[in-house]
Amino acid sequence: MDISSSLFRLETRERSTSRGPERRFRRRSASRNSAASKHRPPASLQLFAANGTVISTYGKCLLTLDLGLRRVFRWSFIFAVVSQTVIGADFHRHNGLLFDIRHECLVDSLTKLQTQGTVQQ
Repeated sequence: MDISSSLFRLETRERSTSRGPERRFRRRSASRNSAASKHRPPASLQLFAANGTVISTYGKCLLTLDLGLRRVFRWSFIFAVVSQTVIGADFHRHNGLLFDIRHECLVDSLTKLQTQGTVQQ
């Protein structure tokens, strides 16, 4: 597994310019072009998967996310080798973000705005 592609690929969704209920989102992937994206030795922090296996970490990075909720979110993310990227519950709790699984959206409890998403099985 190539660490640079696994750890440092960020996926964001951009609103298209179309208006009305047919508005679509498009996915955009970007790799971080910095010293952080080169192979690094594992950090001392270890995480554990639900099945007990160790997840090696490779440092932290302060990122600013725009989730389409009319405000930006800054958070210190931990980079790790995982099959799917995860934004933890601590991020959502700190920023007052709620999952609406039924309607497949993320709700900002502060502004009451929401952004559509996709529930993955």
